Amino acid sequence: YYNVDAIHSAIGNNKQIQFQYFQWNVKKEKEFKKDGAKYQVSPWALLWEDEKYYMIGYDKEADSIKYYRVDKMLQIDVLEEDRLGKGHFEKFDIKTYSKKNFGMFAGTEQSVKMRFHNRLAGVVIDRFGHEVMMIPDGDDHCVDLQSWRCIWNCRNSTDLDFFNSDNCIFSRLYYEKPWCFKGR
Repeated sequence: YYNVDAIHSAIGNNKQIQFQYFQWNVKKEKEFKKDGAKYQVSPWALLWEDEKYYMIGYDKEADSIKYYRVDKMLQIDVLEEDRLGKGHFEKFDIKTYSKKNFGMFAGTEQSVKMRFHNRLAGVVIDRFGHEVMMIPDGDDHCVDLQSWRCIWNCRNSTDLDFFNSDNCIFSRLYYEKPWCFKGR
């Protein structure tokens, strides 16, 4: 909750923040993005979605609005520099943004097993927890042989495969959009 407090303070005082950001790898270890270099972002909002905090902010380097999982932010420093990106947020609708970027999809519910590219290890751990089984399947993929109940919105990709009880691939999901699992 120190991260949330620091971000609230920065928003309230119109200041930018710096932080390190990480993801999980297939060994369930923290792996820093940007080789551990600090991000510098102007925070504009905190959003509570799917039992997690997200910071929505302006990234000057990319000249765009981005979101970050607060629990993956380390060593947050509130800077003396005033926030940037006000023009991007004047017409910003957080409700519409959150519907596009978070939450659940409508679709068909199935019981499936999944196979995923190693670079998705962090996404899988974030969604299912550290108890998820990651069994290597070749050099680039892992499988989890547990059965999952899921609902999804299909897109074409080879990064995340789902198998039905006959071990046939029946859907491929695009990993950049969160998929919706109802549970095991």
